[in-house]
Amino acid sequence: MKFSPPLAGEESVVGMYPNPFSGQVWIELKNALPTNWYLLIWNEQGQLMASHQLSGSLVGLPTNGFPAGVYFFEGKSKDGQRLFMRKMVKGK
Repeated sequence: MKFSPPLAGEESVVGMYPNPFSGQVWIELKNALPTNWYLLIWNEQGQLMASHQLSGSLVGLPTNGFPAGVYFFEGKSKDGQRLFMRKMVKGK
């Protein structure tokens, strides 16, 4: 899988913290994005590690089962439109 860089304006539509993360990642959607959306989490090799159907603009996501490494968090609307792509690092 090839990961594309963030689209113009993506940085202002989502906040994700902390980065690097350990046990949990917080995702905050901004600017009237859909309240029902999907989150896909990919590893550096392009393997889908997790997918979640989420609702709300502030979500805490446990990541205890993820090994240390680099991950790509991709948010999509119900119709498949990309909302954001963010590179995140899980520490040891």
